[in-house]
Amino acid sequence: MADTPLKLLTAWGIPLNPSNIDVIYPYTDEQGHPNCYKLEEGLPRFITLLELDPPELVIDVHGCVGTSASDQAVIVGLGGLPQFHQPAEFGNFMEKEAVLHLFPNQRMRHGLGLIRELSPNIQAQFCSSPHCGYNFRLLGGMQMIGLRLDPHNDLSSLTTGEERSYLPKENLRCLPGAGANALQRLAMRKVNPESTCLHVEIPTAVRKKMVLKLHALEFESSFDASGL
Repeated sequence: MADTPLKLLTAWGIPLNPSNIDVIYPYTDEQGHPNCYKLEEGLPRFITLLELDPPELVIDVHGCVGTSASDQAVIVGLGGLPQFHQPAEFGNFMEKEAVLHLFPNQRMRHGLGLIRELSPNIQAQFCSSPHCGYNFRLLGGMQMIGLRLDPHNDLSSLTTGEERSYLPKENLRCLPGAGANALQRLAMRKVNPESTCLHVEIPTAVRKKMVLKLHALEFESSFDASGL
């Protein structure tokens, strides 16, 4: 964010920190209403404007701060606010000897398969009630194992004064349904009640690898084009 708008926001009394400093409005509509990626409740209107069929799968990709500089865990949020979700909505769920097993349904498998190449560590999270959440890790054969958690008692914040939730015992970020994506999920239910929304949070270490990979591909492409 540039210095001038930063000073304006500060003068308006808006609290700024690294978690929300990217809340900006790059353009407005004809009524002056701001539009940006933080206003996902407008997704149905965008789908109509683009003349798209109601999607069955929505993947919303964001960047997040991991629990360490080397954190490789890509977090997939499936919902943390009403409407709450039950494990069986995402596939075949069973519990054996206190270990939770989830075999994703076809739509979930498709979505997780698209993001799997980002990292070998994919974690899916959601809540089924205010005091019951789940964290599942994706294994090699697309099956998942997980644990239950209480968002009120099992989470802490990485930084004092900021809402950077994580599970201390697992040293893992916990983002079952961040605010903007919750609005998107509610909006999508009006377009397609059966849609699945994956809120993908990519930690810094993985984003660095993605940038370097893209740079290498661009270099190879330019090298091939030169005919050398």
